[in-house]
Amino acid sequence: MNTRSINIKKNKLLYPIYYAMGIMVHFLIFFIKIFAPKAFCSKLDKLEKNSTFNNILGLTLFNAIGGLIVMITNIKIANMLGASIFGIYTYYLAVGEVGQNFVRYGRNKTMTRDLVQCPEKFENLISNTFVLGFLNIILFIIVLLLFHGALDLDVSVLTFMLILAPCLHSVDFQPVYESMKQMGWHSLYVLLQKVIYLLAILVAVFTFDGLNIYYLGVALFFSWFIVDLMQFKEIIGQLLIGILYFCIYIPKSTVQHLNICKFITDVFPKYSDRFIWYKKYIRMSSGFAPRTPFQRLSVLWANLPLLRNSSYAKH
Repeated sequence: MNTRSINIKKNKLLYPIYYAMGIMVHFLIFFIKIFAPKAFCSKLDKLEKNSTFNNILGLTLFNAIGGLIVMITNIKIANMLGASIFGIYTYYLAVGEVGQNFVRYGRNKTMTRDLVQCPEKFENLISNTFVLGFLNIILFIIVLLLFHGALDLDVSVLTFMLILAPCLHSVDFQPVYESMKQMGWHSLYVLLQKVIYLLAILVAVFTFDGLNIYYLGVALFFSWFIVDLMQFKEIIGQLLIGILYFCIYIPKSTVQHLNICKFITDVFPKYSDRFIWYKKYIRMSSGFAPRTPFQRLSVLWANLPLLRNSSYAKH
């Protein structure tokens, strides 16, 4: 069973919203108890103490608000673009939804199961699936370039940003949050994406003469990019996972001839006495170690969250 967890209170932006929504839900339950039969109230008391029930409530609430925002956003976009241009917009999004399923490749279900059943592979599962998702995005881009004529797609960076925006939803950390029973917290990130997108549209409405597909592509792409980046910082930063490091495999026979700590102290001699933590985290005995200078720098870059959370960063 997965025992990893994150401290959601560190998110100064979202936690107050999450806490306020929780209070609203409890008040709602309180008023239901006033008018509900006693038998129903006793069952509700038991459910309220269950963390899974609270997660489901949060998930339902945030998804409901998100659905309302999507409806308002699409109505506004349709009115601004007109029927023909809105049809092109929805077609590009439909292509992006196909890519979203390709990039996701079922990881939202299988990864959650594996994280719960195989906690010893926690870091490897996260890093490997994360990198594989981005490789799938690259493959999807190649397919779009090869068949853009058949798909009647405009080959431009801005058009591709609109198509690829839904794909970014597939490389978020939803399975990780689900394995830690934080479904409600993750649904708040999805709600944040919808709010950012709606605000970008409102800014365009009140600032420019009108909307166009290219502006919508940039807004939708960066709304997902910002949310994914926030999740990346939270998961990687708090759980201390090096994405690139765990994706590099070097045979055990070569590990004994390498000394990554020596490499680091050569680069940062000032902190040579404080890098003993690094040897603990790179797990030399597991059979993973960098072999080339590029791989060494990749390992160092990937483990920057460890560096920031180490004792030396506090000095």
